[in-house]
Amino acid sequence: MFSLSYSSQFKKDFKKVTRMSIPDIVEVGNVIAQLQRGETLPPHNVDHALIKAL
Repeated sequence: MFSLSYSSQFKKDFKKVTRMSIPDIVEVGNVIAQLQRGETLPPHNVDHALIKAL
């Protein structure tokens, strides 16, 4: 189990994002909760290499 501490910058950014019309904002909260509980993330949420798009 992880103990998360939110930086002031994260709090500001998260507050800004919650005001936007983003349908996946609940998913962000779910991922954070899963990390706190120490659960494994689904494959689409796991860290991956970025692809350079031109």
